[in-house]
Amino acid sequence: MNHPAILETVEALGENTLIADPSQIVELCRYLRNDQMFVRLSAVTAVDWYPAEPRFEVVYHLHSLDRNARLRQADRSDIETFRRLHFRCAQQLPVERISPAVIVTT
Repeated sequence: MNHPAILETVEALGENTLIADPSQIVELCRYLRNDQMFVRLSAVTAVDWYPAEPRFEVVYHLHSLDRNARLRQADRSDIETFRRLHFRCAQQLPVERISPAVIVTT
């Protein structure tokens, strides 16, 4: 995969995680959906690494139904980036069924 937002790819236990630039997260979500066919968002998780900065790590768990492939997309961001961008990124990915508790905005 080649996109300017991808800073690093980590492979562990047969699964890939993309470490992303948070300033380009929306564009990366579009790329993964449109070009790489990761059309299902199965989960969104986050970790608060307080007192470290950047404080928040957000992880999107994606699934390509056509290829039956799974991918994690992760980035670390401050609170303002977290609030401004991550809900917009989740909106780029079609969600068939998702619990209302999964995506929280404040």
